[in-house]
Amino acid sequence: MRTSAAARATPRAGVIEVWIVPFAERPRPDDLALLDASERAAASSFCAPLLAARYAGGRAAVRRIVGRALGMEPAAVPIGRDRCAHCGQGPDTAQHGRPRVALAECTLRFSLSRTDTAAVVALADGCDVGVDVEALRPANLAALGRHALSPADRARIDQAPAAQRSRLFFRSWCRKEAATKAAGIGIVTDLSAIDTAPHDGGPVRISLPGPVASTWQVHDLRVPEGHAGAVAWPLSAARSLIQHEGEAWQGGA
Repeated sequence: MRTSAAARATPRAGVIEVWIVPFAERPRPDDLALLDASERAAASSFCAPLLAARYAGGRAAVRRIVGRALGMEPAAVPIGRDRCAHCGQGPDTAQHGRPRVALAECTLRFSLSRTDTAAVVALADGCDVGVDVEALRPANLAALGRHALSPADRARIDQAPAAQRSRLFFRSWCRKEAATKAAGIGIVTDLSAIDTAPHDGGPVRISLPGPVASTWQVHDLRVPEGHAGAVAWPLSAARSLIQHEGEAWQGGA
């Protein structure tokens, strides 16, 4: 199901929503105005205008979407971090903890990913969610695969036609990132222990090992040619996916 990119971001029970929000080439004043003081300082620390625009645009996109959902002014939406599920640091101290809406009893969850040209924001009410989008790009798949892929996934990709291997690798990576971000551990876990079935068009189930052992359902996103994307939420949470239509991307890396 596709809706207008300008659709209201009202949270709905039983729905995961995803937005693609294009970046400007330089930080936009209306984006910077939504950031808090520490975020504006972070944005100003980037040497390249595009990097600053990516940072500010992503944070602003989250605040606009969450603000609409909660009936708040975007600039008033407080963003913090959960305690890291992997190392236990936090809350609000670890830089790798899961981002959250820092309001008591708020059940809204979000996840953010970026390319050079767009922010991708996933929104869920009542369950955790993770999203990741990557541009397909040249990579040493053999070297990366030894650390980032399970033995089963490595074999599947090695057996695929050469022209498909990059797409399958980045599909696997996005699925893994989406699931680990939803779990609140990022990619600090053993990536080679996570099987993503990149040959399967999905949705797929992904089980995470270790102290945060859990199972997630992962759906591939509809993204422009040259990209891969995925969104994940708990297998136990009955949800449907709505991807809001946005402007076409112009490349990205």
